Amino acid sequence: MAYDLGDGASVGRIDATVFSVGWNTKYLVAARHPYSIRSKTEYYYLIRALDAPYEDPDVSVRGPFDDRAFSRERGRLKLPGFQLEIESMK
Repeated sequence: MAYDLGDGASVGRIDATVFSVGWNTKYLVAARHPYSIRSKTEYYYLIRALDAPYEDPDVSVRGPFDDRAFSRERGRLKLPGFQLEIESMK
């Protein structure tokens, strides 16, 4: 996941391979397979109020979390569900 800055430039937030995302006004959530290893899933969330194209991602991005830790964060913060998934990458 990245900010598109135009003219082919971008600023990364969550490295590949993201296969599922969700969002609300406060947060963006993402699930990814690190290094395209489908047997492993990591979860992240981004705090939208702390993020900006040139902001250090360490300020706004939290993770990686495993299933259990992400579930706790989801309950604690009322994180959104996943709304878009790329089935072929799941």
